[in-house]
Amino acid sequence: MRKVRRDIVKTINDFRAGFGRPPVYLDPNTNLAAHEYAKYLLKERAWDSPDEGVLEEVCQAFKLIPKQKAIVGFSHLDDDAASHDVTKMAEFMDAHGLLLEMQSEMEQLSDPKTTHIGVGFVEDSTKVLVVELLAETALVVNTLQPGEDGSIHIEGYNLKPEEAGLYAARIVS
Repeated sequence: MRKVRRDIVKTINDFRAGFGRPPVYLDPNTNLAAHEYAKYLLKERAWDSPDEGVLEEVCQAFKLIPKQKAIVGFSHLDDDAASHDVTKMAEFMDAHGLLLEMQSEMEQLSDPKTTHIGVGFVEDSTKVLVVELLAETALVVNTLQPGEDGSIHIEGYNLKPEEAGLYAARIVS
């Protein structure tokens, strides 16, 4: 699914570039939340009417601080697609492509304030769903690694240095 996710983000960033917007950054933790929310939508058959309360609960469970906006694309599977293509890449890309055809979703994807995205996928025997969670935050975190001394090493950068500062802290018991 990494390739599908990369292609979706590339499509979004190409779309944003057409409007002179900066790229969005993929957030791995938000990808997990998007996947969980997609599972909920498919289970409850609620892809046409996403529940913001459930989205908030999912975001809280994954400790997502910025408020997330969800856009949902879905595509019905043909009988032959369900049996041959394990990744269903074309179907997931088709579900995402439909979002680029709807005015409201296009406005959200091209919003200059949007800086981060998480993409989740889910499928059943009849359809595929793509959930894209959009957020605004001043920091891009590229890696989180445990340090040799028990610390956490974080790499990233500040998107808005004129508005936000970065601080280092050491938490000890």
